[in-house]
Amino acid sequence: MLETTRLNYSYKELKISNNTLEQISLLNKKFYSYINKLFQDNIKFEEKNFFDQEIKKSLIRSLVCFDLESVKFCKYIIADLQLAFDLKVSEIETENCNLMLHLAEDKGEEGTYHYDQIQKLKTFTIWTPITEYHYNGLSYYSVGYYFYKILKLSKIIKFIPKKDVIAKKYQPLVWGGYFVHKGNLNNSKDISAALVVSARVNKKCSNTRNYKYFKIQEEFALESYKNIKLLMDYLISLIDSSNKNFLKEILDKTLKKVNEINFFYDDIIISKTLSIISQRTLSFFKENNNYKLLSLLLDACAIFLDTNQYASNLRIDKHSKKDFDIKSFIKNY
Repeated sequence: MLETTRLNYSYKELKISNNTLEQISLLNKKFYSYINKLFQDNIKFEEKNFFDQEIKKSLIRSLVCFDLESVKFCKYIIADLQLAFDLKVSEIETENCNLMLHLAEDKGEEGTYHYDQIQKLKTFTIWTPITEYHYNGLSYYSVGYYFYKILKLSKIIKFIPKKDVIAKKYQPLVWGGYFVHKGNLNNSKDISAALVVSARVNKKCSNTRNYKYFKIQEEFALESYKNIKLLMDYLISLIDSSNKNFLKEILDKTLKKVNEINFFYDDIIISKTLSIISQRTLSFFKENNNYKLLSLLLDACAIFLDTNQYASNLRIDKHSKKDFDIKSFIKNY
C-alpha cells in the first residue's frame, strides 16, 4: 500500500520481461514505418500545415492503438505490473494503449498539469518511450494532487519547483492516479513517441480486459490519410459556405460525405482518428467559432462510425441542443 501511495508523488521504473522489451522494439519499427510513409523527412511542426499534420499523427496513433502487436504489448506489460505490485490478475481493468506523438517543436502538443485518476479505483499509468527523448518530455510536482490544488488556488504554486521525468528509450515508467504531471513542448529536432497504458484495480469488474484489435495492412496508410484529408477539406469548405444556423443541414451533408468515402480501415479505427483530430482542433484553436463547429462535425462523424467513441460522445453531450438532438439525428441517419 505504501509503495502505491508514493506513486501519487513521484514515478518509478517498471521492471519488464524480455517479451515486453521485444514487443516495444517491434512497435518502434512499426511506428517509424508509418512515420516514413506519411511524414517522410518533414517531422517539424508547421502551424500552416496544422490539419495535414494532425491527420497523419492521429491516424498513426489509431493504427498503432488497434494493432494486434500493441495488444500483445499491453498484455505483457500488465503482467509486469501485476508482478511488481503483487496485484490479482482478475482485478486489473485495462484497455488498448494510447500513443503520444510529438513532432519536433510541436506547439500543438504541450500539455497542462493534470492527473490520471479514474473514479475511486486504484489507478496506474504506465508510460513507455519508444523513441529517444532529446528534451524533458514530462514535468511534475511531487506535492500530491490535493496540496497542488490548494497551492494553485492560492497562487503559491509558482514558488514551488517542478521536477522533470527522466525518460529512457524502451524503459517503462509507472505512476499513480493522483500524480500531477504534464507533457512538455518538444523543443528538440527529433520526433518523440511513447505508449501509454492505463490500469485500474477493480474488484467489481467481471470483464477486465477491454481490448479491440484488427488485422491492419500498413500499406494502406497513405491512401487512408488522403481520404481523411479529403473529408477534412470538405468540412472546412462546407463550414465556410453554409449558413451556420442550419446545423441539421450541415450535419446531413457531413454524414452523406462520410458514407461516400473509403477510408480503407475499420470504422472504429477511423472513428478514433477523427475524435483525436476534433480534440486537437479544440485545444489548438480554442475560442474560434468556425473551428468549434469543425470539431463538432468531426465528433459527429466519429460517433456515426462508432457509437461507443467515448471522447466524442462526451463533447457532443456538452453541445447545446438549441435546434435538435444531434445524437438522435446521427442514430437515425
